[in-house]
Amino acid sequence: MIVRTTTIKAQDDAGVQAHIQRIDAWIAQAEGEKNQEAVDCLRRDRATWVEFQQAIERSDAFRMLALSEAMKHPCPYPPPGQDHTVVAAPAQPEEQQEGPEIIGQVYSMPNEGEYVALEREEGDRSSARGGFIGYYSSKTKSIRIEGVRSSVRYKQGQHRFVVKVWPGMDPFDLVKLYRFEVIEKKNERVVETSKSSRSRYHSYSTDNTEGRIRVSFKKLAGQGVYEIVHEEPVPPGEYAFLSGEKVFAFGVDE
Repeated sequence: MIVRTTTIKAQDDAGVQAHIQRIDAWIAQAEGEKNQEAVDCLRRDRATWVEFQQAIERSDAFRMLALSEAMKHPCPYPPPGQDHTVVAAPAQPEEQQEGPEIIGQVYSMPNEGEYVALEREEGDRSSARGGFIGYYSSKTKSIRIEGVRSSVRYKQGQHRFVVKVWPGMDPFDLVKLYRFEVIEKKNERVVETSKSSRSRYHSYSTDNTEGRIRVSFKKLAGQGVYEIVHEEPVPPGEYAFLSGEKVFAFGVDE
């Protein structure tokens, strides 16, 4: 079987639409062949690509990253009049190969062109409710990491971090930095990310600013590569960058 890879830039909405139309043609062919298994498979592919197109329009970086993983395994159905072609998920253009390998992952950069992974965790996202149901209620959302101390350590002021994003994406939409509270008795690190409340007459929701460290982004050589710059001192403690569902933790020592 001949396998050919078609690459489509993430920001190229026209290319995504063209591929959706190509899938429509394949679905029609599979229906004509009464190949229901291929039809079902192709319809799932089409739904994924439509959702990806919508994520591009919304500049939803988190959703684009999640969908690109699913798009790496397309339905292996032969398109009409062509060889058995497998269309791959959107790939980075050639100029995007500089910098860190993985988009959306935060790395430390001890030297120019050198990228070292942080402690990567799947943070436990939890919520807690309080107040009186029907009159007043409140909810807090938190992220918890097992262990009280990150295995990745830096001396105060001796760390430099970078992240790579999709072309045209604002890195402020992708990466946030928080200082975590250490809970010794539960052997965990935790941070509150948002609070919300609701009463009979109004409701509100806000991000937690107490544990959040303000950062800015400095464009580096290579399209989509940014240095993450602290806008305030980072004293000794336990920290983590949040990028979508991913948590990249580190600790700062004196």
